[in-house]
Amino acid sequence: MNVLSLFDGMACGRLALQHANIPVENYFASEIDKYAIKIAQKNFHDIIQLGDVNNWRNWNLPKIDLLIGGSPCQGFSLAGKQLAFSDSRSRLFFVFVDILNFIKSNNPSILFLLENVRMKKEYEQVISDALGINPQLIDSGIVSAQQRKRLYWSNIGTINDSAGHLKTNFLLPKNKNLKLIDIIENKTQNIEAVEISKQKRRGEHILESAFTGKSSVLTSFQYNSMVRIFPVDISFYLDDDNIQKAYKYKEARTFKTGNSSGKMPFPNKLHWKSLCLTTSNGTSRLVNFVFDGFGVRRLTPIEWERLQTLPDNYTEGVSNTQRYKMIGNGWTIDVIAHIFSFIKG
Repeated sequence: MNVLSLFDGMACGRLALQHANIPVENYFASEIDKYAIKIAQKNFHDIIQLGDVNNWRNWNLPKIDLLIGGSPCQGFSLAGKQLAFSDSRSRLFFVFVDILNFIKSNNPSILFLLENVRMKKEYEQVISDALGINPQLIDSGIVSAQQRKRLYWSNIGTINDSAGHLKTNFLLPKNKNLKLIDIIENKTQNIEAVEISKQKRRGEHILESAFTGKSSVLTSFQYNSMVRIFPVDISFYLDDDNIQKAYKYKEARTFKTGNSSGKMPFPNKLHWKSLCLTTSNGTSRLVNFVFDGFGVRRLTPIEWERLQTLPDNYTEGVSNTQRYKMIGNGWTIDVIAHIFSFIKG
């Protein structure tokens, strides 16, 4: 299979194909972020980098069997300014369409997948009309500990809806019911309970492995299988001043996505899911701060990777700032791998 990935980032598409056990002859990637390219090449030495998508007419490619991409979403996002197609980044969607139509002229059976954020129905309809198919909304929370609702347009799996329109449709995998407690980095599984006095002396906390959320620290010893929590690196914890600033920020900020709105949770609970990871830096990451029994802290890059179902340290090799950015920009691997599993050999 020859694959062309537009806006490839850190090669989430290549990783998902690997997880779906789909052999790849050539994987061509269009990306301009040097840090994302570095991570893509670190993990997959055979990726052929093409550069800026706007120069696609100069590419000399073989027959492409699969076209994939998640065009920049900043202009569409319900959480942003919703500039839509007046935003230069969002207009890159039409480059995806131009490339798809060009490939179709040589290979009418080309498969494609486009991912993007939830957006106003009028913007969604423009994309659907251009691709000739309506999208399917999938929440990454089915397979991960992160709430991440995304639209997927694809001809890999389709049905005709009640109005007779072609619609993307995949049977969803079984819900894994994962929570933050399942992905945090500073824990050891299957530890038998110890006396409370020993917990305090060692600076450790014991949590129930099932973690109902009713009580984080054990007060009885009727359980045989436990999770022991240790502190992570001190640099991830907030000091008292920053905690107070965060509370003030949280009280002043609300979120609105689709028909739901509310206060940003701070800190997040370990028996909850993480809210959707984003690319932005600084205080907007407050939605993913947690209290782990020792203090309020940022989630680590490895924890972000786990929320996107990436392998641990997949993004290692660049600064944490760049790691957070590319992970927030990326795909939930297990969702994409599930979609690719419907590709017939």
